Amino acid sequence: MLMWLSILPALILFAMVWKYDTIDKEPIGLVLKMFCFGCLSIIPAMVIELAGSNFMDNYVLWDSRVEYALVENFVLVACAEEGSKLLFLLTVRNNPNFDYTFDGIIYAVAVGLGFATVENIMYVMGSGSVGVAISRGLLSVPLHCTCAIFMGYFFGLAHKARFSRQGGAMLSCGLMAFAVPVIIHGFYDFSLSVDSDLATGLGLIFTVLIFIAAAALIKRSSKNDSSVVPEIPNPPRY
Repeated sequence: MLMWLSILPALILFAMVWKYDTIDKEPIGLVLKMFCFGCLSIIPAMVIELAGSNFMDNYVLWDSRVEYALVENFVLVACAEEGSKLLFLLTVRNNPNFDYTFDGIIYAVAVGLGFATVENIMYVMGSGSVGVAISRGLLSVPLHCTCAIFMGYFFGLAHKARFSRQGGAMLSCGLMAFAVPVIIHGFYDFSLSVDSDLATGLGLIFTVLIFIAAAALIKRSSKNDSSVVPEIPNPPRY
């Protein structure tokens, strides 16, 4: 039961995103490949986090717990995890199936939920607690999905700008594909890691609002989905 509770949130979330890919569904095999890459992306993230934590604990003097938490959550954890996901997401950059902007969201969500699934299994099975499974299924896994939605949105725009030979737009959207998920992830982790009821409350409010924003972004991106190659007309939706 715990294993199913660990996996089920990712399956449900992906199904919810998948239904908005209304023009050209992505090959299941490629989506599964990106999901597996997401599972693998946890390895470099863990290596970086372990090395970074060791350095921070042994070689840096901190003025306060808040200062430590800021650096740990924004610079170390968020950058390591979102950077690792983005690195594996880049493997689909030259795939011919990546031909619409919304495809970026599909591939990013597959990678993000692959990462979240492995992380969730580790936490839930390690704790042996149904409560942990439920709380992570309602917060942590959707948080990874939300970060992936924003990453994929900007990744898709960067991909389109690349074909349009708009170097500035490609660079700015590419940077946003990394920076926005890092900020979201970092704030979420920071709000839960400091011993403050105010920070925890603000973190929960932020989480709800960002979930709503991600849902709105999905709908808008689906409605405005377009070919990444300008000369290819957009086919009718089905």
